[in-house]
Amino acid sequence: MMRVSSLAAAVTVLVLSYLLARRYGFGRWAALLPMFFVTCDMAFFQGSLMGRMDMLALAFVLLAVWLDSFEGSDRKVGRHDVINGFVCGLAGLTHPFGVVAFLTLTTTRLWNDRNLRRLPRLCAGAIAPMLPWFAYILQDTSSFVAQFGGQFIRKHTADPISAHGLGGNFDDVLFHYGINPAILCLWMLAGAAGLILAASQTKRIRGFVLCYFFSFALVLWGRSYWYLLYLAVPASMGVSYLLCRRCPLEKGPGYLYRSACALLAVVFVLSGWGKLSHEDASLNGELKEQTDYVHWCQQISDTLPENSKVFLASIPDPALGLIDRKDLDIRQFVPGGIPVDSQAYLQRLEDSDFIIAGRIPFCTTTEAFIGRRGRLVKEINTFEGGGFYARIYAVK
Repeated sequence: MMRVSSLAAAVTVLVLSYLLARRYGFGRWAALLPMFFVTCDMAFFQGSLMGRMDMLALAFVLLAVWLDSFEGSDRKVGRHDVINGFVCGLAGLTHPFGVVAFLTLTTTRLWNDRNLRRLPRLCAGAIAPMLPWFAYILQDTSSFVAQFGGQFIRKHTADPISAHGLGGNFDDVLFHYGINPAILCLWMLAGAAGLILAASQTKRIRGFVLCYFFSFALVLWGRSYWYLLYLAVPASMGVSYLLCRRCPLEKGPGYLYRSACALLAVVFVLSGWGKLSHEDASLNGELKEQTDYVHWCQQISDTLPENSKVFLASIPDPALGLIDRKDLDIRQFVPGGIPVDSQAYLQRLEDSDFIIAGRIPFCTTTEAFIGRRGRLVKEINTFEGGGFYARIYAVK
């Protein structure tokens, strides 16, 4: 169901991309171009097939930006702000990255109106959907702070204000994208240039420009490949603007820049299609048997006796496949970068009956413990070249 919801959210994102393009002056057919570019984006394609909350959060962010592009009358502006704030609240509830929606709308109001008159209504609307969440947090504040704070610490760079630290994060993100990093960087720069040019010609698109730059800042800070999803629509919109809208330059420079943009778009699309074709041939062809998640989880489940205490330390994670095993006590490893008490962590490992590890060791503490106390029970999918893999150890 999670994958179905991501796919439904992806369709919503495409529809909102079209509606935003129409609001920003694209014609009926030209508005299809940014939609097309988004579908060629690897982050968008993979995000639509993964059971993550990012796609739904992106849909709420775009919905907030689209609603904000409508100027209500003085009588209806209050209701309009509250509704926009409510959508921003939903975006933040869905994923912390959804704060981009609230940042975008508040900054847009300061940019356009140069006053704070409308911000209280926007804040009230944003807080409303979060009240049940706040009530839930108050039930166990310390656990929430530990879990949420741990994730923020893990994503934080060692030196967040240094160019070296942020640049290292961006290199890591580009590496996992799947196409030539130079092409991706040029695409993002062209998207930014197109949005800035559009903002200089129409006030309506200012919010989308801010959305792009706030998203880019959080991508640098969050250092996760999945967050590139939030840049897919703004970048595609900016490049489409360069291709479709009138350039303020004269004929000579205008033709040159438009030809360069067209060439970049062709290279980006072909690179995306090439990556998708490779992934399709790999996952649905040569590695089909090795990438059957349900079958992989079933093999793991068949190996685990009833009423076992299981510690999961693998990526991919078989937790969803084991969720129907109500007899199992399942715990998961702590990602690197989250500060935890080492003795408590070792005690959790010692209390386990079985440890499930993956192909790549993600936690040195767990691997060291396996070396001392683990007895290999079974290896699943020992194929060369990839596929789902698991090492199942019994704790001696």
